Amino acid sequence: LDGLRAVAILGVLVFHILPGALPGGFTGVDVFFVLSGYLIASVILHDLRARRFSMREFYLRRIQRLLPNAVVMVFATVGLATVVFLPSFVAQVAEHGLWTLANLSNFFIVHHFGGYWQDVATASPLLHTWSLAVEEQFYLLLPVTLWLLARPALLRRPRAQSHATLAVLCGLAAASYFLALYGTFANPVPTFYLLPARAWEPLLGAALAVWRVPVAAGLPLRDSAPASS
Repeated sequence: LDGLRAVAILGVLVFHILPGALPGGFTGVDVFFVLSGYLIASVILHDLRARRFSMREFYLRRIQRLLPNAVVMVFATVGLATVVFLPSFVAQVAEHGLWTLANLSNFFIVHHFGGYWQDVATASPLLHTWSLAVEEQFYLLLPVTLWLLARPALLRRPRAQSHATLAVLCGLAAASYFLALYGTFANPVPTFYLLPARAWEPLLGAALAVWRVPVAAGLPLRDSAPASS
């Protein structure tokens, strides 16, 4: 699945460099979100089943995995911007970098740049970090959701517990999808960038993970090993 995520990213890169060569390459963003939702939910579900899930450890792992790379990327981008751009624009890039490290880049873009295809947006060297922000915001909420759904209320009925978890995730995905459909016409910029209208994609992946790795320990696994984080 990590390989599939790499293919999805390559599709996006080819689309930006040679749009005519791969017109559908931008759908790699959507594929990446679905796969990310599946992978992270699988990790959480395996830990929940084994009764070893720790919210603190989960968030620490995410910080250790992503923050060092993000810091290097932001500092390198700001450093290069000081050479290439005017000082007024460098200040904006630096501010955007701070929002990126706070996993709020998508909010910064909505308020400062507008649509993804507008010239002012495409000139931003950190524009691509909107998708990282969406992913990290989803990672912030998913563990709490799965942990709450795995509480003892249904532990004596494991099949009902897993069905309830799957139903909740599918319901949230459907609500997000219809919000995306409505927002595409009513308010397309925040619809494109923000989590509420994007959540249906990683939620689909998470729902598939629940189907394969039921949250209740009393049900058999449909896969043999946990996904990597």
